[in-house]
Amino acid sequence: MRVWARALGLLGRRQNLQRRIFGMDCTGVHRRRCAARNAYKTALSIISVTLTLHLCPRHAAAQGQPPVYPVEAFAALPRVEQPKLSPNGEYIAYLSALATGRRSLVAHPLSGMTQDNTLIVPHVKNLSIDTFRWANDERILITYSFYGANDLYRGDRNKQTRLVSTDLVGNAINVVKPSRDQQQKFRNSETSYALNQSEILHMLPKDPDHILLAIDDDMDFDTDVRKINVTTGKYDVIQFGRNGIYDWVTDTAGVPLIGYSTLEAKPALRIDKSKKEVWSEQAIYTLLEEGYRPFEVHEDGMSAYFWGNNEAGRSALARFSLADGTFMNWVYSSDQFDIQYVQRSDITNQIYGIGFIDTVSRQVVVGGLEKQIIEAVNGILPGAANRILSSDKSGRKFLIRSDVPRQVPTYYVLDLDRGALAPFARRYDGIEDVHVAPVTTQRIKMRDGLEIEVYITTPLGRGDGPLPAIMLPHGGPQSRDTADYDYLAQFFANRGYVVLQPNFRGSTGYGSAFAKLRDKAWGRGMQDDVTDTARWAAGEGLIDAKRTCIVGWSYGGYAALMGAVKTPDLFACAVSINGVIDLPMLWSSDGRKFIGGKEWRKSIGDNREDLADISPYGRAEEIEIPVLLIASKDDERVDYKHSMKMYKRLRKLKKTVEYVALKTGGHSIVVNKERFRFMTAMGKFVDTHLSENAGR
Repeated sequence: MRVWARALGLLGRRQNLQRRIFGMDCTGVHRRRCAARNAYKTALSIISVTLTLHLCPRHAAAQGQPPVYPVEAFAALPRVEQPKLSPNGEYIAYLSALATGRRSLVAHPLSGMTQDNTLIVPHVKNLSIDTFRWANDERILITYSFYGANDLYRGDRNKQTRLVSTDLVGNAINVVKPSRDQQQKFRNSETSYALNQSEILHMLPKDPDHILLAIDDDMDFDTDVRKINVTTGKYDVIQFGRNGIYDWVTDTAGVPLIGYSTLEAKPALRIDKSKKEVWSEQAIYTLLEEGYRPFEVHEDGMSAYFWGNNEAGRSALARFSLADGTFMNWVYSSDQFDIQYVQRSDITNQIYGIGFIDTVSRQVVVGGLEKQIIEAVNGILPGAANRILSSDKSGRKFLIRSDVPRQVPTYYVLDLDRGALAPFARRYDGIEDVHVAPVTTQRIKMRDGLEIEVYITTPLGRGDGPLPAIMLPHGGPQSRDTADYDYLAQFFANRGYVVLQPNFRGSTGYGSAFAKLRDKAWGRGMQDDVTDTARWAAGEGLIDAKRTCIVGWSYGGYAALMGAVKTPDLFACAVSINGVIDLPMLWSSDGRKFIGGKEWRKSIGDNREDLADISPYGRAEEIEIPVLLIASKDDERVDYKHSMKMYKRLRKLKKTVEYVALKTGGHSIVVNKERFRFMTAMGKFVDTHLSENAGR
């Protein structure tokens, strides 16, 4: 935890942060600091230009072939991510890589940014910024994550989070202080060793100086609830975890009333003693055993919202009576799609938004002022998937994300007092909307009759085909693709390739039965779906079967190499980015490093010895097509040794293979320079092996 202490040292003092961002002078030993200052000033000017957009008509579709954009246009991390308004509506904060080349927090007045009023909080060494939220008008809570050893958990490397609170001039603290037992055990340590320190139960809007945090401080699988001061870190434990209780649920006011856990075969349950006479403990047990998970106790105190599957097997939000367990109503339920998230109002703290994906990410607004707002926005921006991201407490300013087919996502600010809806920023810069390639959706039958959804990105101005192609299976595999803007798909399409993205069996968003099809389907059913998609596209005349490369990230990297093993007739080359390659190694490490890992790895295979047949590393001698391996040395999820071992083995077998070792960037490669490096290498590799005269 010394790394974290050093991280706080970089962020903890106002003057140090200001010097780190803007520098102090330009002489002698301060030259490096001056260069950093100039870089930040340049970043500020670039951001300012980005944010001075004007509302204008939608671009018409492009005619003819667009220019080939430089790699930087697609490799750059988003200009703006996760923007949020401060409670008073005067400030806006967001994540951006402009200032540091890696995701940093930026906050400034909504009216504009200057060197004096802009806060930039960078990532720290190997700690990445995942997300943030406004605690009150003066403080922002930032969640950092990293993979590292933990003294409370056998010393194995695990994903961990840390919660930092900073004011608008950079005075920062670690929100989570160690318990008294930890202080004594670790010699008065000032840093908690809990793995997860960012599970905020409630923001307590009526008490903006405090939050409720669920935390398993001593890793005994009993979670406490702390009420924490966001300025000092001082806390009171208002609910102690006992009897295996791992999750807590509050009412709308922030009072923890239900504790439960489903880590064991039989659920554990604890309800507040004040409710024992009016709630049925057995009814709540029954709901837990049936797979429902409580989300929040309703304001009436006698019912609660529960996550669970509807009759179609889709994740939905329901309301049940706590007196007898009877079903009351669906808050939102679909026969086709799973709920992705539930959003609370910044004004009332009530549920108002339900997120789901049909082919693109959408939001259903179920009530309140927000429903009127989104209806008005839909009238101004028709044909777009418009979502409310945040608002001020007064309900006079709203932040909107607008996704339009064939356009880069754009953020807008709606100011009711001014009667204006104005663009704030585009998510990405450097690519004209007129040159964004179209994405279409097809439902295709697989060899066993199962239907899957496939997204097809078609390059502009290249004719009807057959065209050279990229098969791009997604990672996870507990994930899915959408028709939303995808920088990798657009990168390849801009270079003339059709891009196929199949949501193979086991992908999320299509219900529990479809998701369960991933069990023991690695290298089998899931791989067959990738194969069948490529054969269908070739049969339809969309792609040139002799000039198709399979490219994937993480699990997608596994699928790319298994494609090279099993179907060399379909693919001219394969690219694995931070890919899973040696399944026996993954099977062992996941069971050791991750809570619940032993259960998860059962979805791959029953035992370690059976995995060689579905492991690219175990079948390397069968690979006959050129392979490019890309791996980050600091990948926290898939050890880079997967790629390094495969490279050495393919070299020994005298196969055609290239290896790009990235120094940093993590599993998702969230460093601009490293993303540029791997995409440059990948583009060159694919162009070389899919050129018309490459041959096979």
